Formats: sequence, C-alpha cells, structure tokens
Amino acid sequence: MDKKIIKQEERKQSVAKNYEIAKELGIDKGDLPSRVIGYYGGAIGGLMTRRLIEMGEKNLINKK
Repeated sequence: MDKKIIKQEERKQSVAKNYEIAKELGIDKGDLPSRVIGYYGGAIGGLMTRRLIEMGEKNLINKK
C-alpha cells in the first residue's frame, strides 16, 4: 500500500476519533470553524488528549 494512502487513512481515523470524543463530551458544534471551537477551551482539549491516550494504551494492550 502506498505511504500516502496510509497517511490519509490514519488522518481520517484520527479525525473520526476526535469527533467521537467531542460528541461524548457534548461538544458537537456542527459546522463552526475550529477557531471558534477553540474558544471552548484548553480543558476540553486536555480531556480529549487524555481520552486519546487511554484509547491508544488500550489498543497497545489488546495487540500484545
């Protein structure tokens, strides 16, 4: 598989995870630009980062 295609797939998966986490946190703001959503705060970004790390750790554990 071409590296460019793999990177595109990884990007799509990452964006999908971000939307999934945002929806769980109640931040489903539709078509607002990221600059506007950015004003909702670093705390939300911190929560999303923690969730992504937890998901990654679970994936690593399950692959062993």
